[in-house]
Amino acid sequence: MKKVLATVLALVMALALCSVSWATESASVNSADALKSAITAATAENNTITLTDNVVLSESVTINKSGVNLVIDLGGKKISGSSQLFDIYSPVTFKNGTIDVTYNGSSSICVTWLNGGAKLALENSVTVNAAKSAGATGSVFAVGFWSDCDGAELTINGKITGDNGATINGNITKNTNKISVNGTIDVTEHALYLAGNGTTDINNGASLKGDTGVEIRAGVLNINGGTITSTGANYNVTS
Repeated sequence: MKKVLATVLALVMALALCSVSWATESASVNSADALKSAITAATAENNTITLTDNVVLSESVTINKSGVNLVIDLGGKKISGSSQLFDIYSPVTFKNGTIDVTYNGSSSICVTWLNGGAKLALENSVTVNAAKSAGATGSVFAVGFWSDCDGAELTINGKITGDNGATINGNITKNTNKISVNGTIDVTEHALYLAGNGTTDINNGASLKGDTGVEIRAGVLNINGGTITSTGANYNVTS
């Protein structure tokens, strides 16, 4: 009995030292590996992951959790990297912190890609900075809808800064995707680049600012309120 008890105690102590710890509804993480492990382990009942330290990602993290409405509470901390950070296929909410990318490449990227019917909410306590370094020649967007999106949704209640805001892939032909802007997009290039089909609502309280406020090539744009500001020169457009 003492030997069994000692083994149990040893296991408890070992678990206490792990970088991922679940409470009733939350996991606490402090590294890239711990974040990936917590995403893999998340369930419908234990769906919240909270950062206890800044996390640097060296590669994109896939989030594909059927039946799980994942919540990533940044805990006032930052997730950062130099290229794409997330590839999302299922519902995710980010809150309370910063997602930061400084890109130094030649191709165009998105900090976060939405795929299929993914749903992403950026709460009002979140800032996504999608910037590029002085030597970069490629474009960087905060969020993009991949070409296979069908029923995907993006809700922006927080703030997007950097080079570009959100974009819908120009190969999307079905008008089943949705963007709802209630917060702030303050960037140097496109605030919204709507190349493919979708319905975009700009609502009361929204503020969009960029060289181009909104460029729409397909889909439906509903401006229900808010402010759109272009900082660029005048453009002549030929259909």
